[in-house]
Amino acid sequence: MLCHGSYHSALVLKSALDEFFLLSGLCANHAKSNIFISGVLVAVSQQLINLFGYPVGSLPIRYLGIPIISSKLNLRDCSPLMDKVSSRLSSWLNRWLSFAGHLQLIISVLTSIQVFWASHLYLPKRILKSIEQKFQSFLWNGVEVNNKGSKISWSDIFVPKKEGGLGINDLSLWNKALMIRHIWILVYGTSNLWTSWIKAYLLKGTNLWEVKAPHTCSWNMRKLLLLRPFARPLIQHIIGNGLKTSLWFDNWHPDGPIRSKWSSPVIYDFGLSINDNVNAIVLDDNWRWVAAMSIDLAEIRSRMPSYNPNSTLDDRIPWLPSSNGIYSVASAMESLRTPHTLFSWYKIVWFPQNIPRMGFILWLAIKGRLSTWIVFNAMTLKLLLRVSFVTLKPRLMLTFSLSVFIAKPYGHNF
Repeated sequence: MLCHGSYHSALVLKSALDEFFLLSGLCANHAKSNIFISGVLVAVSQQLINLFGYPVGSLPIRYLGIPIISSKLNLRDCSPLMDKVSSRLSSWLNRWLSFAGHLQLIISVLTSIQVFWASHLYLPKRILKSIEQKFQSFLWNGVEVNNKGSKISWSDIFVPKKEGGLGINDLSLWNKALMIRHIWILVYGTSNLWTSWIKAYLLKGTNLWEVKAPHTCSWNMRKLLLLRPFARPLIQHIIGNGLKTSLWFDNWHPDGPIRSKWSSPVIYDFGLSINDNVNAIVLDDNWRWVAAMSIDLAEIRSRMPSYNPNSTLDDRIPWLPSSNGIYSVASAMESLRTPHTLFSWYKIVWFPQNIPRMGFILWLAIKGRLSTWIVFNAMTLKLLLRVSFVTLKPRLMLTFSLSVFIAKPYGHNF
């Protein structure tokens, strides 16, 4: 709530809060409330503090732990996130956990800590890199900060298990996938306060795909607009009545957005406005184009969608990577990342009934990074792998054999 920096204006606001309390029985929590004062005399400032009784807050303001800030996030702004990861790491009895236990905690607990932040803010690479270093140190050493002892490159771990990795999400790609959801919401037409504000004050009637970030735009919004080239091919428009789809900028044509492939003169050749929707070329549920006056026009007309528009239906906007047409973080991640070679052995290592510790040790052995066992049992591993592919029960035999060979060098019962 905002008011003028005077005692009289603040008194009106305080009276309104008191009246609301008498009517509803609800009052502001003093432990979670702050007062922010700027541009007033020290004496007036003290009067306002005594009137409300709230502690004086400092910028940036935080909402649900996230800083409300228009500039680029720095390390200090993200310190609550970093502290939360560190406190969770220090709370575990790390020395009693195996590599597989560390991996499970990273996937199920540590990775989820920054989901809320990554869903609303474009996190700087420096912050994400620092968090990943904590993950790496915890995975291999069981402590928060220790860069020694990494057995496999972290970039090789950030891939799915079927491609030879451990299935840990790349935090940078994950942040992008979560932020692309906001673009999907704007295109899909979800009605809420945020989309209404963006359309009124940022887009101002301009198409989302073409709008340029104004100088008053926040750093977070600038970064969001930079993700448009990644999101645009993933969002398709299926034409119904054509009223909600831009003729030139949206992805409805089989060749992609017309404005992206063909130059501006094409728009003038058609004799249409740059703000026209697809319904401008629809007549009686059929495509209606002007006569081809150039090679570009003829090419556009010859490659129209195979279906006809339907004036009784609204345009549909499916999310292409998902089978049900609805955005999901997993499908966005899969579209953003670079696929790697599939390995045939991953089902032997990560089958549903495996023992996680055994699976991790076998994964290290196949990668050639099981230092105390690699030289002594290199020939044995090759033999076991060959036999496993022709045995009726390869998983049970392979797991049992490796538990015998690997347990001896480490001196533990796995």
